Amino acid sequence: DISQSAQFKANDTRKDQVTSTKLTKLTMTVTSPADGNFDWLHSLQFLAEAPGVTKAEVAHKDVPTGVKTFDCDLDQSVDLAPYVKASSMTITTNANAQHPDTDTKVHIDASFHVVAQVLAP
Repeated sequence: DISQSAQFKANDTRKDQVTSTKLTKLTMTVTSPADGNFDWLHSLQFLAEAPGVTKAEVAHKDVPTGVKTFDCDLDQSVDLAPYVKASSMTITTNANAQHPDTDTKVHIDASFHVVAQVLAP
């Protein structure tokens, strides 16, 4: 629940105050093994889902070979506010991949720009 994040709490914001939410960055990085890369991952797609809201693609990537980190291509037309305001929100992934040769750990860094209506005291 994004509304439970430190940024929401620090700004005294509730999810019903959200008017717009955009995914601004989605970066994937192989963290282990040290010499690992994404050669096992060919393409992927990230989808936002929430009860009562149509599933929408928010990011995708045709992954180049030999890379250890990459930024996904974002769909800036998708406003995530209805997903954030729903009772729950999930980001799912579809991938075209093969099993990596060794156990691989991946870190995903996602950044969002959230606009919320400020209520007068």
